[in-house]
Amino acid sequence: MIINTKQNILRGYRSWSLSIYTLILAIGLSPSSLVAQEPASSNSSRSMSLVGMTAPMRESILGPTQRGSLQSVAVSEGDLVKQGDLLFSLDDHVQQARTAIAKALSDSTLDIDRAKARWDQTQADYQRLQQLRGQDQTSSKEYNDSATRNEMARLDYEITKFEHEQAKLAYEREQAMAATYIVRAPYDGYIAQQLMDSGASLEENDEVLKLVQLNPLRVTLDCPLSIAKLVAAGDQTIITPSDAHWPSKVGVVNFVSRVVDAASQTIRVQIQVDNTEDAWPAGLKVAVTLKHTPQIVSQVTPR
Repeated sequence: MIINTKQNILRGYRSWSLSIYTLILAIGLSPSSLVAQEPASSNSSRSMSLVGMTAPMRESILGPTQRGSLQSVAVSEGDLVKQGDLLFSLDDHVQQARTAIAKALSDSTLDIDRAKARWDQTQADYQRLQQLRGQDQTSSKEYNDSATRNEMARLDYEITKFEHEQAKLAYEREQAMAATYIVRAPYDGYIAQQLMDSGASLEENDEVLKLVQLNPLRVTLDCPLSIAKLVAAGDQTIITPSDAHWPSKVGVVNFVSRVVDAASQTIRVQIQVDNTEDAWPAGLKVAVTLKHTPQIVSQVTPR
């Protein structure tokens, strides 16, 4: 009894569907026209929003250029630093001794004075023999030997002056080497991480501090190729953090790549954001509105 009832209901449903379909054909409609169509968007009056993350404009891992012992770290994580501020220094007592020796050699003229005195003496002897030779009071051998000694003394003097110039250059080299034992901030920034403590033994290029520049910030987006031609360097953007505690800011497009990523068919767009007031942190999720482009909302992973 139940089975017969279900079969009757199914036959009735099929008959009703066929009637509706026949009616549609009778009035000249296509079944596909009944599917809802989304209104086309206007390219001239809409904007496109892409979701990205803020990132430091610059990021540097700082370390020594030679091996040594980390004498002191002058900053801590979270410190703001200015370009030229002392960050950390290595134990440089051996290098300071080398520099002092190089300075003493650079400042001393003793070797030059000695060579000059020797040359003056040989010059006097040579000139005396020249006079005696005119009076036939000296032999040719004695005269030639004096001339040779005089020339050698002159060359020794020139060599000594050359070596003194080399000593000056050596002092400058040691001064430059001594300067590498002190590391200063290459730009205004924020100490994001301290990776070594005082007393650590360091090898060349070991990582000690991580420095980031947070003003300006940058936002890098993968822009769909379909609207890439509508984006140009100098365009202004509205950047709104997903967290409402942070105010919106105006950004400026400063780079539009001319290389397309083959896999995603996107191009890289970089936006610069002034971060002087109401400073945003790096890593903040934001929505970037690019003007004069179609209304498309995409989840974009920044590079």
